[in-house]
Amino acid sequence: LLENEFKVYNFAYNGYGTHHALSILYHNAEESIIEYEPKHFFYMAIPDHVNRNINIKKDWGHYGAKFLLDENGEANFEGYFHELPLTLYEEFRNKLFESEIFQKFHGIGGLDPDVDLFIAMIDKMQDIIKKKYPNCEFHVIYWEHEGKDIGKLLDNKITSRLKKKENEWNIHYMSKLIPDFGESHDHQIYFPFDGHQKEYMNDTIANYIVRTIKNKKHMQASN
Repeated sequence: LLENEFKVYNFAYNGYGTHHALSILYHNAEESIIEYEPKHFFYMAIPDHVNRNINIKKDWGHYGAKFLLDENGEANFEGYFHELPLTLYEEFRNKLFESEIFQKFHGIGGLDPDVDLFIAMIDKMQDIIKKKYPNCEFHVIYWEHEGKDIGKLLDNKITSRLKKKENEWNIHYMSKLIPDFGESHDHQIYFPFDGHQKEYMNDTIANYIVRTIKNKKHMQASN
């Protein structure tokens, strides 16, 4: 696929969230692995990252890095979930998420402060990349929620925030990347047992990334 033209480093793993991506950069973990200064950084975001970032997924996220917003709206590393007590807001939020009435009309997760944290963490990623790798372009690929169920509420919140960031970030939406995104072709996209994408989707995304980089090079050469 890449015809040896690009050197790719993939730091993703099933169940990861924005906090894992940011923690890697924050703690300079990538420096011992990469051999060349990166030219492009792609972060793939999904709605559920909002919930993973606040440790709703306690069955696997208990030892993840914890980031909180400061008074200036900036995401700061505080430690790890298993080491830190809950804030008053977190205690209130967790009780709210236990409410069946709340779940029925809102779903689990996706409160405005948590979406704000999600956006601030992506901002922090870009800031770190700009400082460490000045010639590196930062990209966000957002995999929207495809259904029309309660999960669309969170998706709408995220999309609204992302629209405001389009002048600051290179944002790519899956619905534009794939013409028939959201149609009835789940058999091509997802594994039925865990909901992660199949090889077809990985190839589609990889091809899109390569085209994006090549088109950018072509435009720079033309200018």
